[in-house]
Amino acid sequence: MQLQDSFCIGFELGGGYFALPVQQIFGVFHDTNAARESKLLRLEGVLVYEGSPVCMRSAKQLIPELTDYCEEAQITEITPQNHPWVLILKDGTDQNPSKKGCGFRVQTITPPFTFNPVEATKPHYGGHDYTLIELKQTNLAN
Repeated sequence: MQLQDSFCIGFELGGGYFALPVQQIFGVFHDTNAARESKLLRLEGVLVYEGSPVCMRSAKQLIPELTDYCEEAQITEITPQNHPWVLILKDGTDQNPSKKGCGFRVQTITPPFTFNPVEATKPHYGGHDYTLIELKQTNLAN
């Protein structure tokens, strides 16, 4: 691995393949929705990850740039059944750069993979080219 390599996590959403640098991701988990099917207390828009709440938002709210690559209907009509993976972003504030931010649903997740921007214009993994998304700090605080 060369010094310029960076690690990304890829995800599929709205028919597109996207990658985020791992430094911008707090956590990833598969939400089967089974726990929320019970008669326990349920809060819409909130999931639990490692014992603490995660505020869920649409991918469009957290990453407005996605509308440049996907039709809006493809990234707003999302259900837990067809988008079972949850990506939790880091808040990215200067006071606490590793603070948990909001989460959003995606169809599939890749394991972390390396990307060298000097050698390629787009990350490539598992036979797909990925659009690299670099989040702005203002996106993470929504």
